[in-house]
Amino acid sequence: MKFYKKILCFFFLFVTFQGYSQNTLNNIGLTSSTPSVGAYSLRKLSSSYVGSAIRVRRSSDNTTQDIGFAVNGDLDTDFLTSFVGSGNGFVTVWYDQSGNNINAVQNTLLNQPKIVTSGVIERANGLASIIFSGSQFLVVTSTAFNNDLTGCLVHKASSLNTRSGGSGSWYNMNGIFGSEQPGGTRDFAFGIYNNKFTAGNGPSDNSVGGNTVVNDNSMRQNSWTRNKATGQITLYSNGASDGNANLNTGTSSAVTSVAIGANQTFSGGQVFYNGNISELVLFSAVLASQRQTIEKNHGLYYGICILASQPSSNNQSVILGGTPSGLSVLSSDPTATYQWYSNTVNSNSGGTLLSGETNGNYMPSTSVEGTLYYYAVVTTATETCSSKVSGSVRVGIEITTQPSNSNQTVIQNNPVNSLNVVATGSSITFQWYKNGTKSNTGGTLISGATTNSYTPPSTVLGTTYYYVVVSGNNTVLITNPSGAIKITTTPVIWNGPTITFQKVDYANYNQVQNQDIITNLVKITRANSQGLFNIATESGFGGASPSDTEWALGTLSNYANLTYRNWQQAVSYSPPTSVNKTYVVHLISENIYLELKVLSWTDNANGGGFSYSRSTCSPPSEPTANNQSFNSPATVADLAATGTNIKWYLASTGGSALPTSTNLATGTYYVTQTVNSCESARTPIAVTIISCSTPTLSNFNNRTKTYFDINYTITPPSSNSAGLFTYTSSNLAVATISGTTVTIVGPGSTTITATQDADGSYCSGTFASTLTVNNVSVVTKNGQVSTTDFNFINKNGAIGASFGVNNNGMNLQTKTLDVITAGLVMHLDAGNAASYSGSGTTWTDISGFGNNGTIKNGVTFNSTSNGSMVFDGVNDYFVTDNNLNLSDTDKLTIQLILKTASTATAMVLEHSVNWNSNNAFGILSINNKMQITDHNQYYNVYNSVTSINDNNWHLLSTTMDRSLGANDQSLIYIDGNAPNKVNVPGLNNDNNGNFTSHKLFISSRAGAVDNLFFNGNIAQVLIYKRVLSAAEIQHNFNAVKLKYGL
Repeated sequence: MKFYKKILCFFFLFVTFQGYSQNTLNNIGLTSSTPSVGAYSLRKLSSSYVGSAIRVRRSSDNTTQDIGFAVNGDLDTDFLTSFVGSGNGFVTVWYDQSGNNINAVQNTLLNQPKIVTSGVIERANGLASIIFSGSQFLVVTSTAFNNDLTGCLVHKASSLNTRSGGSGSWYNMNGIFGSEQPGGTRDFAFGIYNNKFTAGNGPSDNSVGGNTVVNDNSMRQNSWTRNKATGQITLYSNGASDGNANLNTGTSSAVTSVAIGANQTFSGGQVFYNGNISELVLFSAVLASQRQTIEKNHGLYYGICILASQPSSNNQSVILGGTPSGLSVLSSDPTATYQWYSNTVNSNSGGTLLSGETNGNYMPSTSVEGTLYYYAVVTTATETCSSKVSGSVRVGIEITTQPSNSNQTVIQNNPVNSLNVVATGSSITFQWYKNGTKSNTGGTLISGATTNSYTPPSTVLGTTYYYVVVSGNNTVLITNPSGAIKITTTPVIWNGPTITFQKVDYANYNQVQNQDIITNLVKITRANSQGLFNIATESGFGGASPSDTEWALGTLSNYANLTYRNWQQAVSYSPPTSVNKTYVVHLISENIYLELKVLSWTDNANGGGFSYSRSTCSPPSEPTANNQSFNSPATVADLAATGTNIKWYLASTGGSALPTSTNLATGTYYVTQTVNSCESARTPIAVTIISCSTPTLSNFNNRTKTYFDINYTITPPSSNSAGLFTYTSSNLAVATISGTTVTIVGPGSTTITATQDADGSYCSGTFASTLTVNNVSVVTKNGQVSTTDFNFINKNGAIGASFGVNNNGMNLQTKTLDVITAGLVMHLDAGNAASYSGSGTTWTDISGFGNNGTIKNGVTFNSTSNGSMVFDGVNDYFVTDNNLNLSDTDKLTIQLILKTASTATAMVLEHSVNWNSNNAFGILSINNKMQITDHNQYYNVYNSVTSINDNNWHLLSTTMDRSLGANDQSLIYIDGNAPNKVNVPGLNNDNNGNFTSHKLFISSRAGAVDNLFFNGNIAQVLIYKRVLSAAEIQHNFNAVKLKYGL
């Protein structure tokens, strides 16, 4: 312990003595003419330096010890490991070998970088090195680095140096040598930012980054110079220039202390370096040859490949057999040898050795077409390394003439000058593209445009750019985009009467009277200061105002030969000098030219007054229109006139054009037409509005058809007006309409709109429904499966019937059979959204007679099997909201599509007040059969012969005719079979007279008497005020049998 104390005293005395002498860093090749202001290394840099390299604190007892150099000038690692032992060693002082005694010190234990870990010395490339682990740094207190500065650094940065951002945020870098200060001072830092070695300084925060990624755990040599007079900072990586920029000039006056291993010395905002630092030498001058000497020495000592020059990174394009620019690389070691390689990818590894190419210079071969990259492997006595990869050298086709960059403005359908490109090489092909922007990417291929010349079309208005992709022998080149090809309409020359416009000082430019409304697109005005602007599209003056206009000094007679610019340029940025000058104004979007003479201009912010006279258009003739009358309501959209861009007004002058949605009233309206943005005089038209009522339209239901239905006839909606109906289809790819005939065109859906003409006291009205056309895949007579071939066959081999077969032989209905509607007064269909939406309690009658009703007590909807109502047999039922009035007939047909497995007696349907009331009828499920009961004066009751409680769908049809005898009054049909019935003994009585008006109950007795609730599904209910024939019953059966699998 005493021995250490003596040594410490000796070193302190010696360091103090050395602090006032300048040491020549001759061990790294320098002379006394290049003094250093700070030299930090773990090797001896000067033969005259007799101090230590570092002071180390060992972790076992926090004792510190100066560590010097071995005989060969390297760090005395034996003494270091002997002192530290098996623990860790931390650097508390890194001594300055320059002789200026500007030592790098860290007294805080947690911030001291490490040199020994668990008894093992930290090394980089085999040599002792100090490691900084993200929270360690040393402090150098000096202002010696504030002026011109050269720094030479040897380090190995880890991938943990990840700070990134914009150039102005350089102070967030992982600092290696820095004194960043807050508050806009002239500060600086050098470190790693955006993965590159970077220099930054203030007070106008900016930075310059190198081109080489350095946070890759590789040993590197980075140097920099800073010229305080010019602000230029130049970066070097392994001896080669790596980036430069002119940043802030002057002395870094705010800097009082500098951190090694961080961006700044004070806490709060500190960002630390992660990696090894082996040597840092600093000079208060901008060095060139001396810097190169140090870099060479660093390379030799630390085993770093130091190249004074690298192959050019510029890309080259050379024709086959042409002469490219040569490539060169130069090592700092004059004994270095070179070997060049080529590569097909942008990489300096994995390339192909170029035999015989062993000089520092190389001329790429152009004997074979293709694209290659090049690099050199440089070998010295101590190191073998690869240069950077060169830019690409492409050998092959070459574009020697680009498409013309001149803009063309061409009137629509007039010739356009052709575009031409010239390329040299062999096997060349061309493909032209067009683009809406001036870019040679993202364009649209022009079919057939495959030669070196292309003439753009002039049929479509607008501005287009063109470019061509040139290909040949594995090379693809793209030309520059052409100039703008603008296709425009024929210019409109406004040489009509002259008007004068004035805006007085401080007038409100938002008011119409202070705006020159030239067209709807161009309305010129001015605020209380600044220049003219187009208030139609702008809120105020901007550099290119007024928008959508361009101006030229000259007269309208010479408009085609003038040079047009924005207003501010046209008046030479001095509006007062434009007074009494004449300009031609081009309204760009409308291609209108007019002449304008400036009469006055209030300069500066003195009110914004100005005035001018300008030419106007020559108005077109007035439109043709007659006096008109309409049923109420009617709008401006209903008015008719012949002309272009028709507008309607309420007055003969002034006011704005009426929106088309404006309701009409009896009176005089005025109509104009506008041609080339020029509006005609107004023509008066007398309009008469006739009061009328809107008709009540109904019973125009949605229809579903197949492609094979070919056509069908529309049944008009029910209406209280006698006006004629016309019909339209919204989707002509699905169906077209002629008169009342709908012709099916293809699958899909279309809206069929019925429009009824006004008639008498009724206005016109519309009603719409949806037609859905489905495809049916059937087998044709040729054995093919088709959805459009009318030569399909049915199961019997017949062609073109209402049924066909699919490829599995299953019977398919090919044509839609609509149920008969004649006499239909009630139609409930659970599977039709117009009848039941799928939720709620309303079941709507779609017959058009409004016999709607309500489902009670939780009747549910089953969407399978095309939709049905499910009655639970406990308390579910349906009842009409109003009476079903059958008092005008003694004949009925009732049809139900139902399914049940229940054997219990249940009331399926009843039209009654109670079962014993006169003039009632009902349908029951009893003894597994269906029973029909008609009760007027007497009971007339029949049962079906066939049972239907088999849990399958059935169509139950019954007819009642009280004009016939007792035995013939009722018939029962099950599905499509012939009528069959069995008389209930003693209840075969004769009834006569019309039916009456009662509510209709389904799944329940009237008033829920006797609890005879039906248990099963009911899909449809149809009631007719007439007796359907057996053929009609069969027709309805055929219409639904496939839908329900009957």
